[in-house]
Amino acid sequence: MIATLTQFKQYLQVDMTGTDNDILYANLLIHAQAEIERYIDYPIEEETITGEIHDCSKVIIPNQIPINTLVVKYIAEYGVDLSDITLTENVDYFNYETYIVFESYTEGRRRIKLSYTGGYDISSVPESLIDAVIKLAAYSLNLNRPLEPNAEVDTRMPKEIKDIIDPFRQLILP
Repeated sequence: MIATLTQFKQYLQVDMTGTDNDILYANLLIHAQAEIERYIDYPIEEETITGEIHDCSKVIIPNQIPINTLVVKYIAEYGVDLSDITLTENVDYFNYETYIVFESYTEGRRRIKLSYTGGYDISSVPESLIDAVIKLAAYSLNLNRPLEPNAEVDTRMPKEIKDIIDPFRQLILP
């Protein structure tokens, strides 16, 4: 979870020592982060990915960004690990943290295998993503308030939050 309970309580301006609603608040933060991850189309927190296969192309966008450590292999024969050729960064390909550009190995129907650490280390998560999680959790908390009879509630993600997280959305190539 990228946003802490303390940060959320500070945002809500509630008693920091009270623990009566901590489970509710934690669940709201978890749900908000999951909803934002669905919207941006990748997990926020860092994880290790091994053996992610892509068809060769000039540009490849991995499933988890930003890319921290990266090993790129060219698969000469699909399914045969012995034939994998490790490519050299800044010679065969260039890592731009959110996508990879290839100088070679893009001809024909060959494949590329990526092994990498992607996502944000908990200490390097952008503040705007943390703010978005907190604001979305607070918005969800307001949805739990009693309503007037025949009142309608808009449960979509608010535009204010979409505006914050839009720069983090997964790139989609035509």
